[in-house]
Amino acid sequence: MTKLFYLLMIMSFATGSFSQELNYSPKKKLFNTPIFGLLDFGFVPFDYDQDERYDFVGRDDFQNLVIYSEQGDGLEETEISSLDNYSRPYEVMDFNQDGFDDLVLAGFILLYDPAVDSYEFLSFVGPDEPTPTIIGAADFDGNGFNDLVTIYDGGSLQSNMMIHFWDGENFEVVALPLEYEPGATRLGDLEGDGDIDIAFINRHQELSPKILVNDGAGNFEGRDVFGFTALRLPILEFEDFDGDGDLDLLVSNYNNELRIYENTDNYLLPPFQTKVSSSFNGVSTRTADLNNDGKLEIISLEYNLGIDFKVNVYEQEEGLEYSLAKQLATFTSPPTFITLNPNYLRNALNVSDVENDGDLDIVVTYTLDDDPAVWLLENYEFGLTSNKNITTESLAIYPNPVADILNVNLPDSIQRDSDYIIYNSMGQKIQQGANTNAIDVTMLPEGKYFINIVQDNVQWVGKFDVVK
Repeated sequence: MTKLFYLLMIMSFATGSFSQELNYSPKKKLFNTPIFGLLDFGFVPFDYDQDERYDFVGRDDFQNLVIYSEQGDGLEETEISSLDNYSRPYEVMDFNQDGFDDLVLAGFILLYDPAVDSYEFLSFVGPDEPTPTIIGAADFDGNGFNDLVTIYDGGSLQSNMMIHFWDGENFEVVALPLEYEPGATRLGDLEGDGDIDIAFINRHQELSPKILVNDGAGNFEGRDVFGFTALRLPILEFEDFDGDGDLDLLVSNYNNELRIYENTDNYLLPPFQTKVSSSFNGVSTRTADLNNDGKLEIISLEYNLGIDFKVNVYEQEEGLEYSLAKQLATFTSPPTFITLNPNYLRNALNVSDVENDGDLDIVVTYTLDDDPAVWLLENYEFGLTSNKNITTESLAIYPNPVADILNVNLPDSIQRDSDYIIYNSMGQKIQQGANTNAIDVTMLPEGKYFINIVQDNVQWVGKFDVVK
């Protein structure tokens, strides 16, 4: 019910505003990353030093785990001690729920300790046990601690999926026997019942997608999603594309079609299908509301073998109908055959507010040509504009984090009849009202938010966290 209410609140604000045209800058190199040819060693953006500017974590040419932090006009490199020379970042998240970002890597977790300003190792296997590959992290059993989904990343070998349940101190492993090896895997609340479910497709055989439905205690029931067509391996998204409160699937098939499988009765019935593209050859996809219209855009990294890679955006129109809105960038490509772990290929393409201006930018780690680098496509039009003709000022707000009333120190020059706008971390407008020194945020779910006030050629920006 909470999720549905939040969804309706977002949609109500979106319908009251107008969507803006997608307008992204040409690709801009952020830094070189000389790991040639390994698209699954993508750099993940996050705010490492808590300075409200995005940093990046990944592996350098010596396979050291490094963080590149923005420092004025340049980047500062920080090497992080690592258990191995292979584990690449899977996700940055607050794994132990202490308010600080931790690093979830392929074979271990690095928990940030603010007391010593460094990371501590968290291993999820015993000292003499082989280490599987992390492909998901969430609280599956509802005990308040995140758990892990893993497989043995063994090439063409069959691998059971395993859940590593964590109680804050120890991990307990439960194997989920499968008929085949999982490939692309996504997590989400399929039924809107508050439990995190698992969706995945087969890595080596032409079979339908599968859902593992969680009963809330970490027990899973398998459910096949009959899609009628053989799937390509890397592409799977588990999102509410039609805004009805349950999760649909985005997949691609061997006919070079990108399709949405609409959730019908939680996949107890064959899904309705909608074709997004008839000429799709994708490596990675992301979904986000890039232009603040309450609908999900599909961002893709696609390739023509031996010719080029493209970053494309598909924009939702009526219902589940999509059109190719823009081709944002191209990269030259040598002949290549990609057989890497699709859950890490996904990090070749990231969507984050890298410029920290309230809109969603696109980050591409591209390492297949003679200029391997991390590239930025900056969003210029949505929300808190990064247009260089507009002056940006900081807005003094407190307390931060906040639970109920956000106090705003409004400059004398701000007109009281203009509006403030609050955006969530995905760039969606979720609250708006007349400027005031005290804003009630009790209806906002826990998370990170931006507040923005624009007047003439000046914008005031503040960033705050909501806690419950």
